[in-house]
Amino acid sequence: MFEDDSGQRVDGNVQFLEDNRVAADGEFTHVMVRLRTAELEIVDTLIAAGVANNRAEAVRWALTRIRERPAYEQLREHTLDIERLKSEF
Repeated sequence: MFEDDSGQRVDGNVQFLEDNRVAADGEFTHVMVRLRTAELEIVDTLIAAGVANNRAEAVRWALTRIRERPAYEQLREHTLDIERLKSEF
C-alpha cells in the first residue's frame, strides 16, 4: 500500500512471498507493516549498505538493535511489573 503524507491510502497491492526459511530458534511470524516513505528509505538504505539482503531482514536487524539497548530492557521490566500488578486486581 502507498500512503500520502496524511496517511491516506492512495494505491498499492498486497503480495505474499513464502521463502520457507526457519529461524535457528524457531519459526518466523509473518507480519505486515505499513511504512512511510522516510521509514522505507531507512530499510532500503540498510539493504544498499549490505546490512540486510531484503526488507524483512532489514526490519529484523533494526529490531535486534533496539532489543540490545539498555532502555529496552528497562521498558521490558516495567511492562512485566505492570502485568503483574494487573493480575493482582
